[in-house]
Amino acid sequence: MVPSFVLYIASKFTFSSWRSTLASVLGIAASVLLLIVISSFANGLDEFLVERFLIASPHIMVEEGEGSFIQDHKFIEAELYSIDGILATSPYLTGNGLISYNDTSSNVMIKGVDWGQETLVTGIGSYLDEGEFQGAGVVIGSALARDIRAKVGDEVTLLSYSGNKLEIVVKGIFSTGYYSHDSTLVYINLNLAQSLLEAPGVTGIGAKLKDPAKASLMAERIQGRVKMWVRTWYEKNPSLLISLALERRVMLSIVFFTFVVAGFGVANLLYIQVLHKKESIGMLKALGVSNGSLQRIFLTQGAILGSLGGLLGWIFSFLVISVLIRYPVRIPEIYYTGYIPITIRARDFFFALVVAVVSTSLASVIPALKARRLSPMESLRRN
Repeated sequence: MVPSFVLYIASKFTFSSWRSTLASVLGIAASVLLLIVISSFANGLDEFLVERFLIASPHIMVEEGEGSFIQDHKFIEAELYSIDGILATSPYLTGNGLISYNDTSSNVMIKGVDWGQETLVTGIGSYLDEGEFQGAGVVIGSALARDIRAKVGDEVTLLSYSGNKLEIVVKGIFSTGYYSHDSTLVYINLNLAQSLLEAPGVTGIGAKLKDPAKASLMAERIQGRVKMWVRTWYEKNPSLLISLALERRVMLSIVFFTFVVAGFGVANLLYIQVLHKKESIGMLKALGVSNGSLQRIFLTQGAILGSLGGLLGWIFSFLVISVLIRYPVRIPEIYYTGYIPITIRARDFFFALVVAVVSTSLASVIPALKARRLSPMESLRRN
């Protein structure tokens, strides 16, 4: 507990030079603003990408292995359904190919599915902009449709790398907001895909879990039951998830250095105050204020500056984030989304405030030690 006289004197010292105090508080507020906005952006991007992964990717994928096919997928599906925690399954066949329309072509990933089962597992059917997710046609992404200038009802050509060709009508166009899916993924009926890709079975079976966070645990249980290659949704895209974690660390490192700069500003302000207030410090010591209390005065000053800067940073952050949510910043779709996603978390605000108070308190240690070492007689004599 800070004694009332320490808090009173610390407040007096803090606001005795309001211009310098304001500059320090604004510097801390800017650091808090940067930390909260960057954290909100990183949170939003993480949530967006995880959500998009789960649209086009099952929680669990069971496969025979590279270049191999599962012949009796219904038997494997029955085994999966017998495991508690699995809600739905869907067989799939994937292969690289080419889609062509009106002399325009593009490389695609052909995915053969059972329409109903795939919708249950990945929810892709709910992302249709137009058309339907069923029948003997092909469903393509919105970015791909723009690239080849195709629309629902147009007849396009699908080519497999083995040389097979399929003339097929566009039955639907989906838009997930995830550019990689919307520009390269095409869905067709599983039987048509087996004929086009000359596959005797399916590439794998996707499974939807009751709790996606337990994917690793469920993968181990499935592995023990079916003796096949089992992957989780995050193992399918490890490089992107690693890059997200690295990106967050880099951004937080930048914010850390802004707090260091703001801390130096606070240390400089308090050190100058110690030099300018030698007479006041000497008189306090002469009146019986202990070195420990004097040190606490300057440490309290640092905490006051950090608290004011943190609270002001909260206000700035609310304003900036509100504007970003109301008027999203558009970015090229090649960055997986067409806008900057923002997700606000209360813990980020409290963490930023704690960092501000701790950093300014640490910055006040050296000025506090300087004030502690001042001789009262020497301070009074020189002034």
